[in-house]
Amino acid sequence: MAFLAVTSLMRTLEFQFLHPQPRVTLSNKEQIKCLHEKLGCLLVFLEKFEKSGDQFLEMREVTEKIIDVTVKADDDIEADLLKVHSHRHKLDETLQRVVDDVEELMRITSNTRDLVNSNLTDGGSSQHTSHVDVVHEEADAMVGRSEELNEVTSQLLRSTIKTRLVISVVGMGGIGKTTFAKRIYEDPTVKSHFDKRGWTTMSLEHNKGQAILDLCRCVYPPSSAFNKDLENHLRRSLLGHRYLIIVDDIWTTEAWDDIHRCFPDENNGSRILLTTRAREIAQYAGSGEYSYNMSILKEDEAWGLFYQKFLHKEVLEKVSFKEIAMKIVQKCQGLPLTVVVIAGLLSRTDELIDEWENVERRLNSLVALDLYEQLSKIFTLSYNHLPSHLKGCFLYLGVFHEDSEIPVKKLIRLWIAEGFVETMSHRKRLEEVGRNYLQDLIDRSLVMVNERSFDGKIKTCRMHDLLHELCTSKAKNENLLKLETTGSRHRFDRFVRLNDRWLSLKVVNPDFHFSISSKKLRSILCFNSSGREWYLLATSFKKLRVLDLSKINFRSGVPRDITDLVFLRYLALASSMLLNHIPLDKNWNLQTLIISGEDDDDAHELLPHGIWNNLQQLRHLEINHKLQVSIDLLKVQENMHTLYWLSISQCTAEVFKRIPNVKELGIVAGEHDEVLPQGLNNLCCLNYLEKLRVDGSDHPLHLPPQPQGHIFPKNLKELTFSSTCIPWSDMSIISMLPNLEVLKLKNSACTGQVWELIEDRGFPQLKVLIISLTDLKEWKAYVDSSFPKLERLKLKKCFELKQMPDCFEGSLTLQLIKLVYCSASLVCSANHIKEEQLNIGNDIFDVLAFHTQPDYHHVDPLSIEEGSSE
Repeated sequence: MAFLAVTSLMRTLEFQFLHPQPRVTLSNKEQIKCLHEKLGCLLVFLEKFEKSGDQFLEMREVTEKIIDVTVKADDDIEADLLKVHSHRHKLDETLQRVVDDVEELMRITSNTRDLVNSNLTDGGSSQHTSHVDVVHEEADAMVGRSEELNEVTSQLLRSTIKTRLVISVVGMGGIGKTTFAKRIYEDPTVKSHFDKRGWTTMSLEHNKGQAILDLCRCVYPPSSAFNKDLENHLRRSLLGHRYLIIVDDIWTTEAWDDIHRCFPDENNGSRILLTTRAREIAQYAGSGEYSYNMSILKEDEAWGLFYQKFLHKEVLEKVSFKEIAMKIVQKCQGLPLTVVVIAGLLSRTDELIDEWENVERRLNSLVALDLYEQLSKIFTLSYNHLPSHLKGCFLYLGVFHEDSEIPVKKLIRLWIAEGFVETMSHRKRLEEVGRNYLQDLIDRSLVMVNERSFDGKIKTCRMHDLLHELCTSKAKNENLLKLETTGSRHRFDRFVRLNDRWLSLKVVNPDFHFSISSKKLRSILCFNSSGREWYLLATSFKKLRVLDLSKINFRSGVPRDITDLVFLRYLALASSMLLNHIPLDKNWNLQTLIISGEDDDDAHELLPHGIWNNLQQLRHLEINHKLQVSIDLLKVQENMHTLYWLSISQCTAEVFKRIPNVKELGIVAGEHDEVLPQGLNNLCCLNYLEKLRVDGSDHPLHLPPQPQGHIFPKNLKELTFSSTCIPWSDMSIISMLPNLEVLKLKNSACTGQVWELIEDRGFPQLKVLIISLTDLKEWKAYVDSSFPKLERLKLKKCFELKQMPDCFEGSLTLQLIKLVYCSASLVCSANHIKEEQLNIGNDIFDVLAFHTQPDYHHVDPLSIEEGSSE
């Protein structure tokens, strides 16, 4: 808690006084800078203290003193800022008192610093805080278990047993059940054997509705709408198909009773694979002889897993370090999760024998503990070795409930809003720094990559449920986190008085009434699976930094105390209707505003003027298609980095000059808009634009015939067109963009049956190309130098295309061609390219094909929704 209190105060000073456009201009700014530096010194002291293991009473008393001083300082400064116009002298007095109090803390810590240092191993900090450029392995790596893997896979594919089989994988937490199941689920042979596959994670507090919805989303396109009777919806979708269903982390027989009726048995070889910690669950579900116990890793397997996860393998070439590492791995007793966490810890420990021996000594006391207690101790050791800025980031992951898929973009914005991302010591964008923080946690094996986009970027992450349990336990003990979870069988009507900083609500209940009283809350996040209305009452919202109501429809209005949120930095709403109750012109600190839901016809059509007039800190503005930004030409938004959506009619030079630093932009051409290319002519004004998306409404859009693509900014790296019906010939303009790396042509983005590439070295930097839902018949490249750096190509619903361009046969960079709902001839053509690639030594190249269509089978592209599952 101490590091969080100090960090919070530092961010308050930065946002309010040290920012280039401060809310309050101080005459003694240098004094505040000095105060900020001293708070940084306190963080260094706290890092050393936590590394010592929190074992000295005198140091614990000092940290409690730091907490008291910095929390009070933060609260008092924010309270004075609320009345700064009428009581300016009060703010000056408070700041002077804070300066004096922190000076006293510096004196106290200097007296105890020798005590800290005497109990630490000499040699400097124990973590590498900078991002290391290494090849990052996926977090769910698996070593060994090849026999078990082959045995379970063979049972799944066994053709002699036609009845629906339930197969169970049983083992303790952290032993690798989910990784084992995922390896089977993603196996190409398994994928091709089953018509449909689905995955759901149940967890201890299982949610029947969410589990069935997860499975529906697996077997149906993501854009599909589901009726209220999800069980029948799922059952009907599986009828007549051979399917594989993975039910991960099932804890109770009741959970099995809730879902198993959705899985029809038609004697067609369908399979269900369960992972569970309890053998009785496997027996109850009818696994019988098809139940497999997962054992701990053998000693050589444990070392193999450690070696695979350890980032700096050259260190292990030194005998002295390898010997220590092997002793440490032996103490993990073969539990994979423990081995992985230790590998992450040592990957971020300095290359000093004393440092490694210090870790080994800390682990000597674990031999007599059971495996869960071992993991808890190792987690604490790894946590204590985190630099202060990562401690807050890690604990904040606890606001996402167990087994959640955590969107990376959202997570990083929340970290920035909470003040975990340093704003003054980096030249990089805050979002880049946040991504480096996440990668650091992944490297330490505290967070896992869950999903990557087609271009390889991390899209979602997750935590192992045991690490999540330890994370939330730590956050709760520090009075940071309150988790409220209620399932569909419970009524939820209560009043809660909170002393925590973060409140996370996940409720599946139409009768949700929740009243909150708290003066310390900094974050409220609501996760709702029911899609129904919630009733939330609260007091003392004035100190909130994060408010996520994107899952709640307050049809009768929002709590009255929610209106005066002057310190809010992150706001997500379900509807623009709520803007009637939240006056945005007061939210001077707002960095992120998201309105995610589809509005009613009587909702706002324009965002309030206050957004452009007063929200000078706004970095990310994302609104739905129906909303338009009211552009006020009096103010320039210097900090605006993301803007969705601008109408194409608003894309004037005057407007773009008001968002000069925007890096990500969405443009929409509505059904009633006059789609003129002149609206795109002005994009060249946006010198820093890196990512652009243009959504049309199936009306033709012609790109202006500018030489060498000069209508687009030179820094543009990612470009998406959707429903724009651009002639393929206009792609010659796009092909000359000098820095374009990702091009997505989706949902009839281009129209016409022939695409001819005639430009020499067209698409010079393109690495990823995605084309979906098109009537393209011929794709010709007359020069071999086209796409010189292309790595990944995805074609989806290109039913008429039969032949790949010849230029790919000799490509030196191509790694993957992925075909979804494409013709058999096109798949054959891609496989011919694969043979040619193998002949030139490219053994990493692969072709993946899903839902291949017979050549004689004509399919209307519009009959299959964009976004269909693979």
